[in-house]
Amino acid sequence: EGDMLALMDTIQRAYYAGTDSGNMLNAFAKLAPALDTIRMKGLDAANAMAPLLVMADQSGMDGSAAGNALRKVLQKNMDTGKIAEVMAGLNKATGAKLSLNFTDGKGEFGGLEKMFVEMAKLKNLTTETRLQVLKDLYGDDAEVMQVVSLLINKGQAGYNETLAKMQAQANLQDRVNKQLGTLRNLW
Repeated sequence: EGDMLALMDTIQRAYYAGTDSGNMLNAFAKLAPALDTIRMKGLDAANAMAPLLVMADQSGMDGSAAGNALRKVLQKNMDTGKIAEVMAGLNKATGAKLSLNFTDGKGEFGGLEKMFVEMAKLKNLTTETRLQVLKDLYGDDAEVMQVVSLLINKGQAGYNETLAKMQAQANLQDRVNKQLGTLRNLW
């Protein structure tokens, strides 16, 4: 309840950065179960996830689909046994020495920055190998693959760029004050 105004500010910043507000709300609703996975709540979670949802919206994804796909990716990133199995198979087949670990080393999510670093490792694989690894790690769901592709291709730089665009927007209170300060409203 105490975060509601700040949450609405985050959503309006995303809206003015070019994202449909209905998509944002639907995305947050579907993403909510993953917040326990990443150990974030409330406004902190909304502010961290909003740029990812804006990126997904701007790539043409429906809000519910984007939120659900991001939830699946975050949860699958914590399946260290499956990840180790897939990486072992890849390394045996190709002779590579690639490893992925999205945790903090203590069984918790390592954070968005670490996720981007780990995802970037997949860029160097051949398309054939990368597609097989992604299918083995995340399944064959089109929306999940679209989110994973965004995370790999846009990465930390894309996230930071989107965050900067959102932060460049006027805050909600400034917009309200501007509306209330018009000559018509003053009269």
